[in-house]
Amino acid sequence: GRGEQGSYLQVEMQPFFPQGEGEEQGVEKPVIILRKIQRLQFAYFGSDNAAKNSDSSWQNDWLEKESLPKLVSIDIELVNGEVWPQLVVALKVDKAFGERGKPDPSFGIVNGTFVNID
Repeated sequence: GRGEQGSYLQVEMQPFFPQGEGEEQGVEKPVIILRKIQRLQFAYFGSDNAAKNSDSSWQNDWLEKESLPKLVSIDIELVNGEVWPQLVVALKVDKAFGERGKPDPSFGIVNGTFVNID
């Protein structure tokens, strides 16, 4: 989101409780996890196709791929000029699955936001 003193990073958190008959799901609640962001940039490391011998590279978006990226890089700069160390995360899943457990090519990631490409 965007505020008076720069952008902020917000997630929606919802408690996970096993669902029983008649029970309501936990209430979704917005939580701001970082404020005063000047720049927040994501990059994705992986190959353009699912072939194991295909070359991997860093890319600015991740659209219409057969698998998720191997790594996601996050760069953050705050409005006061403070630059955070680069964060690189290895994803623990290897495919974006659709309704029947098959890879879903309509799935993608653009600058950290999961998108539907239909």
